Amino acid sequence: MIDIEGAVCRVISVHLSQLPGAQRDAQIEVLKTLAMSLPGEAALWEDDPRISVWSEDRPAPRIPKSTLLIGDFNFEPEDTGLAKMIAAGRPV
Repeated sequence: MIDIEGAVCRVISVHLSQLPGAQRDAQIEVLKTLAMSLPGEAALWEDDPRISVWSEDRPAPRIPKSTLLIGDFNFEPEDTGLAKMIAAGRPV
C-alpha cells in the first residue's frame, strides 16, 4: 500500500504470461477477483488489534478501496486481454 497525500491505494505488481490464451486468461480472472474482493477485507484488518500496528510502531493504514495494478501485462495492440481486464464495466 502507498499513501499519497492521505489517499491510500493498494498496489499490485504483476507479470502476466507472454502467451495469449487460457493461461493468461486465467491470470486475468484471478487478478480481477482479487482486486474486487480486497476492499471487503477491511474489517478483518482494522478490527484485530494484533495486526493493527503497521511498522515503526505506527498504526496500520486503513484498508484502501482502490487497487492499482501495474506491471507487464504482455498485451499487444490487437490483444483482447485489455478488454477482458475491464469487462463487466468496472476496471480493475
